[in-house]
Amino acid sequence: AAGWEKGIVEKNVQDRRRQLWAGANARHWSSLADLNDWLANVKQETADAAAEFSLDDLKAPVVFTKYVTV
Repeated sequence: AAGWEKGIVEKNVQDRRRQLWAGANARHWSSLADLNDWLANVKQETADAAAEFSLDDLKAPVVFTKYVTV
């Protein structure tokens, strides 16, 4: 992967972590076990959403084959 692609992935991970912890801070946790259970559920929901994504959903650009003379 190109360097800029890695940067995009790292930025997406950073943003997702911030969203995750903002959601965790908005709740009250009676125990660390409750927090861990919530984190496990969020992780599974995220994995399920990612599994629904398919590269087949992306359309390839039109391939340039030849010049057209006018």
